[in-house]
Amino acid sequence: CHSGNFDRTPQKAKKSIDKLNKSIDKSEKSIDKSEKTIDKMEKSIDKLGKSIDF
Repeated sequence: CHSGNFDRTPQKAKKSIDKLNKSIDKSEKSIDKSEKTIDKMEKSIDKLGKSIDF
């Protein structure tokens, strides 16, 4: 009978879920950073385009 094993399973699951949540948070932060970088790049490209179109 695996009853002893079964008792620990929720704890393991909880730890896995915590890890998952942390990595999701990290991913969201990286995505935010990427979006900001892309915005900056687009602004630079706009400036460049305007200076070329003088």
